[in-house]
Amino acid sequence: MFVAAVAKPSVWFHILLSLHLVCVVGGFGYLAFNGVFFAGVRRQGDAALAGALEVNRSLSQLAELLLVAAFVFGIAAVGASPDIKFSQGWVGGVMAAWIVAFAILHGWIRRTQRRYVAVASALPATTPGAAAPPEVAQLDAMERAISAGWGVFNLVVVVAVVLTVFQPGS
Repeated sequence: MFVAAVAKPSVWFHILLSLHLVCVVGGFGYLAFNGVFFAGVRRQGDAALAGALEVNRSLSQLAELLLVAAFVFGIAAVGASPDIKFSQGWVGGVMAAWIVAFAILHGWIRRTQRRYVAVASALPATTPGAAAPPEVAQLDAMERAISAGWGVFNLVVVVAVVLTVFQPGS
């Protein structure tokens, strides 16, 4: 009976994979709920808006750095694996989904968030019972656009996870 020898993944592969997963969980874990953030913070009142937006910006930057690290560790883990090859279709699909997610993040979400912050910062103070200024309608529209962007972003992340788990074509 012939038994093929199966290469065992190295310790380096497991270290790289662990670092990749920690960065994925930290990065996507924080960003996953950003879609509801802007609407929620605005409901807290104008006084809370500026500080909350600044904290969110700082934490989002950290999450994005974790995602860049996750991409790098993922590539390194593929390179260190005896079984996973860059030529496998799912690997290219996950890398493409990652790039699409970052394009959505910076081309759609972050761009709209910067406009949102600019409009919200210039929003005049209102008195109770007074008519809302026209900028409020702009903020509402931008909140919907940001939430939609996060929905698409999260869907792309789900595609990447499904490709990673089921590894079609391997």
